[in-house]
Amino acid sequence: MKERTPDMSSPRSCSPQWLQKTPAARRYAFRLSWAMSAFVVFNLALLFFHGVHPRGIFAYLFAVLPAIAVIATLVSGGMYLSEESDEFQRHLFVQSILWGVGGIMVLTSVWGWLQLYMHIGQFFTIWTFPFFLVFQSATWQVLRWRHR
Repeated sequence: MKERTPDMSSPRSCSPQWLQKTPAARRYAFRLSWAMSAFVVFNLALLFFHGVHPRGIFAYLFAVLPAIAVIATLVSGGMYLSEESDEFQRHLFVQSILWGVGGIMVLTSVWGWLQLYMHIGQFFTIWTFPFFLVFQSATWQVLRWRHR
């Protein structure tokens, strides 16, 4: 019996449809990259000016800059959900968000109990969002791979 092989002349044979980025996914990737770049730049600026202690309104503005990038990241995710026409891709994205929230809840809960009973170091809440993104991004890729 002859084994079937894919037709390599077809442009879709090397790139399954589930890997094809929709226009909404491309816009989301663009917005997310800008928001995450701003997040990194703002945090590096805070590290660079760590010894400088601004006063008054500048202190508040300086402290809120990374949060603005976090808000931009969340808004870009919401815009992706509203723009994506493929219901299955939206479903995978929402599932990954739920897994990301669950992952960060488990991490912070376990860390809190370890902190209470084992007297380990404090978990800084500014790490919550980056860990959420790691959980959410990894889950989205796993879900997309699983449903290929």
